[in-house]
Amino acid sequence: MIYVVISIAVIFAVVIISGSVLRKNIYKEVDRIERWKSDVTNRPVAEEISRVKGLTISGETEEKFESWRKDWDDIIDVHLPDIEEALFDIEEWANKYRFKKSKELIKAVEVQLEEIENQIDNIMTDVNELVHSEEKNRSDIGEVKEKYQDVKKYISLHWRSFGKAGNHFEKKLKEVEEGFSQFEKETLDGNYLQARTVLTTVKEELSLMKEQSEEIPSLLIEIESDFPAELKDIEAGMEDMREKGYQLDNFSFEKDIQAYREELPKLVKDVENLELQKVRDRLEELHRNLEGIYTSLEEEVDAREYVESTILSIKNDVERLQYQLQELGHERGKVELSYRIPEDEVNRQQKVKKEFEQADKSWRVFKDLFENKKQSFTSLKNMLKDLSSDLSQIDKMIRASKETLYTLRKDELKALDNLKELRKQMVQEKLALQKSRLPYVPGSLVDEMEKADEMLSLASKRLQDLPLEMNKVYEEVEKASLQLQKTSTYLRETIEKAELSESLIQYGNRFRRQSPEVDEALMHAEQKFRQGAYEEAVNLALPAIENKEPQVLEKVKERAKERA
Repeated sequence: MIYVVISIAVIFAVVIISGSVLRKNIYKEVDRIERWKSDVTNRPVAEEISRVKGLTISGETEEKFESWRKDWDDIIDVHLPDIEEALFDIEEWANKYRFKKSKELIKAVEVQLEEIENQIDNIMTDVNELVHSEEKNRSDIGEVKEKYQDVKKYISLHWRSFGKAGNHFEKKLKEVEEGFSQFEKETLDGNYLQARTVLTTVKEELSLMKEQSEEIPSLLIEIESDFPAELKDIEAGMEDMREKGYQLDNFSFEKDIQAYREELPKLVKDVENLELQKVRDRLEELHRNLEGIYTSLEEEVDAREYVESTILSIKNDVERLQYQLQELGHERGKVELSYRIPEDEVNRQQKVKKEFEQADKSWRVFKDLFENKKQSFTSLKNMLKDLSSDLSQIDKMIRASKETLYTLRKDELKALDNLKELRKQMVQEKLALQKSRLPYVPGSLVDEMEKADEMLSLASKRLQDLPLEMNKVYEEVEKASLQLQKTSTYLRETIEKAELSESLIQYGNRFRRQSPEVDEALMHAEQKFRQGAYEEAVNLALPAIENKEPQVLEKVKERAKERA
């Protein structure tokens, strides 16, 4: 029972302490919001609004003034008292331990204060804008009117250089004057912001008129004088080129130039309508087009130089390749008597013949166009370049075909030499077998040597077939070479095993009297040796002797090297 009472007392104490801490925090929040409210109350909003009283209180200004004053009165008389009452409620809820309710109310008050702050900032900004607009209007109106006089004077002095565009300027000057009248009216009515907008528009219009009035004379000179002069220069240059033998009828230059000339009056009209950006863009495009014509004419001059300097070499190439193609046909006829020409080579020669026929036709077409002046030099240059590329490819194909035909003969000689070397090697292997004096030649070795002889004979037969098929010849010679290599390796290994087994038996004889096991092993090894099973003889003799002398294999091999 005592423990229960103590536990309840402890819980009660914890609740009391926690409530005290939370309530203290709420009081701190109330103090903070109270200071915030005081700061808002002390903002000099009324003083700022009173600045407007120095202006004409009518129209737009009057509406804004009344709106600002009403908003500020609502803040002072309604919103801030509401906040003050809410702070009392917060403390009351805290005293009743309604902390959640207190925090919710604190959040609501903070949101309300933030809205009031934003509203005050908007009032201050609007007041500053209105007062500043009035001040700026008073300071700028004189400058803008002076600018108006300057533009009006400039237009008057240069009236003749504007053409019909002067009428548009005259209309715009009247609109500027109307703008000044509207500015004065809006100012008298207290509409300072609207007056500011009117003055800004007038100022921008005057800047544009100044810019246009300075640009129009140069644009008209370019359209009516400079550009036509450029067109005449190009036409004169084209006429000079025609007299020197250039064919320009394949180009559309004359048609383009005439179209540009017919477009100029429209550009003048666009200038008079003050569509200057449109005119600037089009003139820039026309100049690029003229630059393109100049470039094409220069390319035509370069093309003529290229054609005249290249035509002779192309002619020689055509004649040379025609002769080489005939030679290739004769060479192929000779080779076909002894060899079977690969199918891909036959196809290549058929292809090169067709391509040369096409190239020769292109050459004859080019000569006709060149000699009868039917094409521009630029077009002829492109034809020559294509033809040169085609002839180069044909030349490579002819060279490749000649190399293939030559290779067939060369491969025959090479195959004969290889076969000769293989036969010589075969004789050497047979001599090596005789010199070895093997007591018995294993049947498997005999089979390998006979197989090598057969393959050499088959390769020789392939070289006697007509027409020769070098692919098959290569195949048979390669097979014979591999078989001979295999036979040679087998022979060397057999001789080495025979010599080793014989040496081991001779060395082991010293142990026969001492060891019946060695005597019996050597007896069986001698039997295998006489039968030609030399590796088995080694396998029988070596373990038995090693039991008596472990290093016997190294000693036997060392003695063999000394004898050699």
